[in-house]
Formats: sequence, structure tokens, C-alpha cells
Amino acid sequence: MESVQLICRGPCGKPFHALCDECFLGSLTQKTLQSLTRRIDSIDETLRNLSTLLVPLLAMTAQQRELHLPTELWEQIFQNLGGRQLARVRATCRRWRDVVDGCPRLAGKFVVKLPTDTLVDEHYEPGHVMGSASQVALEKVEIVGVGFWWRSLGERLTSLSLNNCKLSLPILLGMLKFTPNLKSLELRTKFCFATAVGDASSDVKLTKLEELTLLSAKNVTLFGPLCPRLKRFRILANLQRGDDDRNVAQFLQAVQHTVEDVDVYLTADLLRYVTEIEQIQLKRISFRCISRLEELPLTLCLIGTSLPKLSRITVRITDDGTVLPSFVNTMPRLKHLKINGNSKLFMTFGTLQSPHLTQLHLHDVRLAQNGLKPYLRKCPTIRAIILEYCTFDNWSEVFGPLEQLPTLRHLELVGIVVKNNIGGPTAGCFAGLRSLKLSYLAGGDMSHRMLAALLGQCGQLEEVHLTDRVDDEMVRIVGGSVRALRRLTMDRCVCLTDASVEHVVKSCAKLEQLVVRDCMRITRSGLSVLKRRFPTVLSSSSQNH
Repeated sequence: MESVQLICRGPCGKPFHALCDECFLGSLTQKTLQSLTRRIDSIDETLRNLSTLLVPLLAMTAQQRELHLPTELWEQIFQNLGGRQLARVRATCRRWRDVVDGCPRLAGKFVVKLPTDTLVDEHYEPGHVMGSASQVALEKVEIVGVGFWWRSLGERLTSLSLNNCKLSLPILLGMLKFTPNLKSLELRTKFCFATAVGDASSDVKLTKLEELTLLSAKNVTLFGPLCPRLKRFRILANLQRGDDDRNVAQFLQAVQHTVEDVDVYLTADLLRYVTEIEQIQLKRISFRCISRLEELPLTLCLIGTSLPKLSRITVRITDDGTVLPSFVNTMPRLKHLKINGNSKLFMTFGTLQSPHLTQLHLHDVRLAQNGLKPYLRKCPTIRAIILEYCTFDNWSEVFGPLEQLPTLRHLELVGIVVKNNIGGPTAGCFAGLRSLKLSYLAGGDMSHRMLAALLGQCGQLEEVHLTDRVDDEMVRIVGGSVRALRRLTMDRCVCLTDASVEHVVKSCAKLEQLVVRDCMRITRSGLSVLKRRFPTVLSSSSQNH
């Protein structure tokens, strides 16, 4: 067959064979051709949009281009800054001030605060308050009235926090009347509920409020009708038996269709009230200060059977003794389990099982020998394990229960006490681990040998977080053992020196994110070396030499 050459009409201008062209086009399906056409059209549109931004810049000098970049580009650049950095940017020039003030996403990073001990009344006028700010946090401020500045600011507010402020409830409701877009309300003050309400709540509509935190349960029922979309609810103080129990139960009754997360101090009466609410569908619950250890299993089992969709629970146990958390068997959808104990609390999980558990968090407990391993074997979806301030006899008790968990991706060992520095991980036990955090290891600190043995079993580790008792040799071991390391954090590691800088620069070629915070012995010149090697390094400003 005669070969006919065609010339490409694109920028390359190269010849190709017509036969090859026909074969290529014939092998493409109609669906593929349509997809290619859409992608080409998308690229054309992107280029046209980019040209409209760049063409006006061609006629400017370099300095003019820097100041007159399109507003959209400045917004994208400033989006990566925090509130304090934005404040400095805003004070640089009028152009940048207008960019920040005109973008709700940027202005929303600012928190409006007033000086402590300020008296606010109808005639009070604060200094410059950004009209587009979306957060207000007041502390130790007395409010007897608000003026026009609050009315203009309140429309944009999504978060309001009052901490140890002095104001009456009618004044608070008068303020909330001008905050229809509020999503988070935090009232950490005992002065809010000292006055009768009357009809002050009739004009308040918090239809977008999703999170409510109160210091006490007094007058909590007032907020029920005001928060038709509430999802998270928290009371900080202890509940007083009687009225407090009934008030909280009445409030939960009002928001039962939307509330998902409750954090309160538990009493027997409140538990009974909650379990009688038919349509409440809590997903996360944190009940604190359960009084008697012998009542714990029965109480929590009742919660599990009454709330079948519960996926998160936090339990705090203040008594001493041995506990079998049998309540987990009554919570078939449990995904996150956190147990806060004390140094004299022994815990065993026996033959319990949580088929959907993804995170286990144990704080200040002592595990009975072989008390955790059988349970984890029946948690086939476990992805994260956090052990904080727990006590172990040796390292085999630490690593033994964690072995052969193919779904485990994240491990935190924080402040654990290991009495005997013997034992260690076995071969291949952490093959799938991606993230490791080691912090405040006390009593039998992790030796260099133990760290090397642990990291040697983590073939896919990508992130390491080191805090406190870490030296230069440990950093060298991390850099030499974790070949796929992409994120490294060194936080408050007071023993690290510039030698660690050399180890990181030499060994961590694939590093994408590096955080160095309050490592006082790393010099400024050492930080400069890190920043030149890793432009995205995040460091504290407390290095003094």
C-alpha cells in the first residue's frame, strides 16, 4: 500500500503517515472522543480566563504588577495565612487592606476581642472592628447594653464566645437577636442567667446554630426552641440533682431530631430521662463523673441498648479497681471509644468485640496481662490506637496486643510508663502503619535500640511526630530507617541540636512537610538551612540564637 504523508497543522508541523492516522482514529471509541473533546474545550476556557487576567499586566512595570495583581490571586495567596499574619498584611498598604476586608473567607479569620474589664453600654464604641469579621470572643467584659456597632457586626457572626463575662440574660438575648447566622455559641460565664427573661426571647432566631456550650444547666430549656438545627451540646459544670436533670432532659427532648453529640455530667435521673426520649439519635456521647464503679457496666449497657446508632463514646472513670467494659457489646455501631481512667484502674477487655471500631483511645489505665490482645483481634476495622499515660511492665506488653493488625494506620504512644526496658516488636508487626507519634515517654524511656527495632517494622511509615525526650541520635535513626518519610514534626524537643538538622537534610529526601517547634537548641542558622532545603518548613519564632 502506498504510504502518504500528512503534515500536522499544530505547532510541531511534523509529518505523519495517513495510514497511522486512520488506524489511530479507528481504534478510538465514540465515548473516548467525546471525553477528549470536553477536555480540550475545558483547557481552552481555562486559557481564555487566564489571558484576561494576564494581558493587563503586560503593560505594567514589575513593581506595578506586584501591587496590581488581580484580587482573586491575592485572595488565593492570603488564604494560606493565619489571623496574626493577615493582620500584618492588612497593615502593609491600602491595597492589601481592601483585599482582606473585601473577602469574607479572609476577614472571617479575624477574632474580634475587647480589652478585659471593659464596660459595654449603648454608647460604647470599640476601636476599628472589621465589618466582615465572623468571630467574637469576649473575656471578663461587663455588658449592660450594645450599640449600633454590634448590630452591624452581628449579621456576619458565625461564632460567639463569652468567657467569665457579666451580663443579664435579657441583654444576652438582645445581642443574639442580631446574630441570625450564628453557628457556634459558647457561654462560659455564671452571670448570664441571673435575671428573668420575660418576652426577650421572642425575637431571637438561631436557626443556623449547630454547637452550644453552657457553663451550667440553669435556664437551658430557654435555648431548646431557639436551636432547631443543633448538633452538638455541652454543659461544663456538674449537674445538681432535681431541676438540672429535668432541664437538660427537656432541652434534649426539644432538639432530639437533630442533636448528635452530647457532653454532660451524668446522673441516674438524667440517664433515665434520656433513655425515655423515643426519637433521639445520638452518634457521640460523653458522660462524665459516674459515681460508683459497680454501677458502670449496667449504666453504660443501658445507654448502648437505648441508643442503637451511637458511634462515639467517651467514658471517664474516677474509682479504683478492675473494669470489664462489657458495654461495648451493646453498641454494634461503635467506631470511636475513649476511656479515661486513673493510675490505679486496671482494665481487661476479655472476649468483647467491636466489629466497626476504627479508633481506640486509652488514657491513664493499666491493662491486665493479655487484657487487650483478644479484643483487638475482634476489631477488624481498627485504624488508630492512642495510648496516653498508660502503665506497662515491659515493651512486649506495649507491642504484643498491636501486632498483626492489618488495618492499623496510626499509633500514638504518649507519656506511657514502661517499667522494664525489655522486649520489643516482632518482625512485620507494623507493616501497614503510616503515622507514628512518640511523646513524653517516661519511666524506661524508649532506647535507641528499641526505636530502631520499631521503625524497622514500619515499612510504609510516612509521618513521624516526636515530642520532648528525643535526642539527635533518634532523629538520625528516624531519617535512616523511614525511607518513605513525607511529614516530620519535632515539637518541644529540647535536646535536639543542629546535628539533627544535618540528619534531616541528609536522609529525608522525600520530605514534604517539616514542623520544628520550640526546639530551643536548634540555632537560627540551623533553621535557615532547613528552610533552604525544605521551603515549606514551619518553625516557631522562639529560637533565640
